[in-house]
Amino acid sequence: MGVQGLLTFMNRNDYFEIHKLKDTVLVIDGYNLIYQQFFNNQQRINDHMYGGDYDQLARHVQQFFKNLHKCNIHPIVVFDGAIDPSLEKLQTMLKRVDLSLNSAHKIYANNYCTEGIMPSLADSIYRLQLEQLKIPVFQTCYEADRTIIQIAHELECPILSNDSDFLLCNLPAGIVNLQSLFDFDVVVHRDSDEDYYYLRCRYYHVKNLRRSYPKINLDLVQIIGFILGNDYVDSEIIVMFTRRISSYKDRQKLISDVLRWIAQHDTLKSLIHQMSQILKSADHQLIKIIKKHYLLLENPIDNEKPISHQIYLEKNMSRLFIQNINIPTWMHSKFVRKQIHCRLLTITNVRIDWCRPLVEDFSYPQSSYETSNELMRFIYGILRSQDKNIAKIKRYCRRNREFKAQPITPIIDLDKKLLPKLSEIERLSPQERKNIFFKILKINPEIHKSLMKLLEGRLKKNFSIDPDMIIPFSSMLIALLFMLRNFSDHIWLEFVYAIYMNLWFTGYLCRGINSPLFLKLDSISRQTLQNNLIQFSSLPVLSYSKVYMPRLVHFYNVFQICVENIDFLGQILDLKHLFNADIMLCALKGTFIYNLTVDLCSRPKPFLYIQQLVQRQQFKPLDIFIEMLDLILRESDRCMLVKNLSSVDSDVVPKHLTCKITNTILPNRKYFVRSFDFTSKKTHVNSQKLKLQK
Repeated sequence: MGVQGLLTFMNRNDYFEIHKLKDTVLVIDGYNLIYQQFFNNQQRINDHMYGGDYDQLARHVQQFFKNLHKCNIHPIVVFDGAIDPSLEKLQTMLKRVDLSLNSAHKIYANNYCTEGIMPSLADSIYRLQLEQLKIPVFQTCYEADRTIIQIAHELECPILSNDSDFLLCNLPAGIVNLQSLFDFDVVVHRDSDEDYYYLRCRYYHVKNLRRSYPKINLDLVQIIGFILGNDYVDSEIIVMFTRRISSYKDRQKLISDVLRWIAQHDTLKSLIHQMSQILKSADHQLIKIIKKHYLLLENPIDNEKPISHQIYLEKNMSRLFIQNINIPTWMHSKFVRKQIHCRLLTITNVRIDWCRPLVEDFSYPQSSYETSNELMRFIYGILRSQDKNIAKIKRYCRRNREFKAQPITPIIDLDKKLLPKLSEIERLSPQERKNIFFKILKINPEIHKSLMKLLEGRLKKNFSIDPDMIIPFSSMLIALLFMLRNFSDHIWLEFVYAIYMNLWFTGYLCRGINSPLFLKLDSISRQTLQNNLIQFSSLPVLSYSKVYMPRLVHFYNVFQICVENIDFLGQILDLKHLFNADIMLCALKGTFIYNLTVDLCSRPKPFLYIQQLVQRQQFKPLDIFIEMLDLILRESDRCMLVKNLSSVDSDVVPKHLTCKITNTILPNRKYFVRSFDFTSKKTHVNSQKLKLQK
């Protein structure tokens, strides 16, 4: 994230200039862009409180890059990879994740938080949109900063980022401040005189520092990051040193004094020599960190200027992204293209799995990731390095209000046979890999066959559906079934109805958004259906009589984590032809699921109301719609919780399911939690507070 106070220092001293951004290659700090764009959008809407509206996110991504294209800007997007095995940034990461966890709890406790929590699948949405727009997207093995700097140096193009670390590098084309694009609303302007399009932004080059420090060696400016504390250096380590070169406690004056001190040295050698005298040790930790991480930019290996950035990337792919990557060769290209999750390297090399905080119901002591616990233990088993003395995985995850590491034992046996290691996957036949996939999920392959028969046999033959959506749609249903089988607490039947509706009628939930369309209807039916469903896509207006229910968002996040982890298993087993939810991810709409669930809970016959929404008489695939839902509920083999037993749609729900629908809690449960049943102005407006003791 950079040096604290440095960006403020640059702005106060006018080192940034207003610039017309056009006609250039632009290297983009991927995760920086994701977070900046997301949080800028959340200043206007708070859909993150409901787990994420991915159709909206996809639209913002598309528009941003279309604006770049209009200005003849050629982006290269580079993402960070796994956690570095040195773990030098672990404490910094833990401090940041505590802030996210506090924000998540604020949403739970106060029903509102402007900071926002990144939805779990946002990362995948960005990758999919970039692929669709044919924009080069890459993932480094570990930290991406050095690769981003190297590309910008060799292509002589600017970097787009808010990370102040980049401001310290002596790059030929400087830095474009990412926030400034949003400050100017990412609006495309046209120069009427010279007839070109451009984006207004704030631009910086390190040579601007010479206005105040004329003798400074620009290659040594990056030392300020180590002296003042960046992601590698804790400020407590270097406080004794800064006291020797500056008497100021004010951060801005301290930065100025450190730059003056750096300007007194011509070379890195002389600077380190004086630093060792001040610290009275040539082996001080600060000096070791500088020697290890000081970035000396070298000329490209191939001095011949590349014809285009595409050719450059193709020729230098291995050098930039694949060096020292210890995964099977068949995975290299997919990993670099971000088609395999970077968790793969974190788990194999560092033995850590990082489960970042989400919006959740904190009355559950376990996080949304707990439902996939056994699945992940199998994945850890596949990613083991040996068959004996298996090392446990440190899984960092929320427990109550703390983010802790829990030691997790990998599972290495499946049906009394040893699970194959990652290096052995390539030698397995597709059928063997498929068998392992379903055995790990504990789902009978016949269920998948039944789904595919309904989709390819009856639905595709008799109705108009997008054939490219069949595997993504079936993948989502498999993930839903997995969630229903593995979630440890009661699941509300109304939530299952709502998420099922979201999957079936993607593309009809909002106007003006180009979402994937699973079911193609005629224009009249489409308009009517859209009119019926669009009411559930607006952000809820919360009040004492209409309280926020974090449990619904918890359910939704559990489902998303199931999709993500099953997809991760599919990536490892190379089974994208079997499980690939990619296209359907943009269809998930948290506000729709939330609103429809709340509405259904207030109705005496919720499934009958669903049929009214989809135009029961005119909706020809209704039989398949019900049969597919029946299959998922029947195979889930669990009780479903509804508002009251009288609300069961006995006339529309299959008879064999009514015995699995209950409004009672099992004997070992003390509380029946349904906040909308018990609301009072005297009670706190959160669902976790509204419990009725049985």
